[in-house]
Amino acid sequence: CRGRAPVLAGITGQTARQGVDNARLVVDAGADVVVLTAPSFYRLRQDELIDYCGEVASHVTVPLVIYNMPWHTRTSFEPETVATLARRDNVIGYKDSGPSLPAMLRTLRLVRELSHFSFLTGDERLLVPTLLAGARGGVPGGPLVDPGT
Repeated sequence: CRGRAPVLAGITGQTARQGVDNARLVVDAGADVVVLTAPSFYRLRQDELIDYCGEVASHVTVPLVIYNMPWHTRTSFEPETVATLARRDNVIGYKDSGPSLPAMLRTLRLVRELSHFSFLTGDERLLVPTLLAGARGGVPGGPLVDPGT
C-alpha cells in the first residue's frame, strides 16, 4: 500500500509462541495492525484465550484486533473475555463473525466506554443492529466476493 492505506494482516498460531512468531513476521513485512484469531486446532477455555491473546499482544509493536470466527476456530470469545482484552492499550478492536446477536450486544455494552476500542461485525445480517447498538462498523464477507454489486 506504500502508506496509502493501513495494512491489517490476519494471523493465528496453535500456541502463543507461534502466534507471536507469526505476528512478528507480518509486522516485519509491513503490517500496521495484527488481526488475531484463536487457534483452530485446540478448543480453548476463556482464560486460555486471554492468556494466548495477551501473550501475542505483549510481543507486538503494532495495534492488535481480536477476530472471533468460531465457525473456523471452534472457539468463541465470550463478551467478558473481549472486555478483559480490550483493556489493554494496544488491543484496539474486535471483529465478531459469530452468529450470536445477544453476545454481540453484551460485548458492546461492556466495551462502550473504551474510546480506543472499536467493535466491528463480520456478519452482514447483523450489521444494522450492531451499528444501532454502538458498533463502529463492519467487515462483512459477502460484499468482498463481488464488490461491484
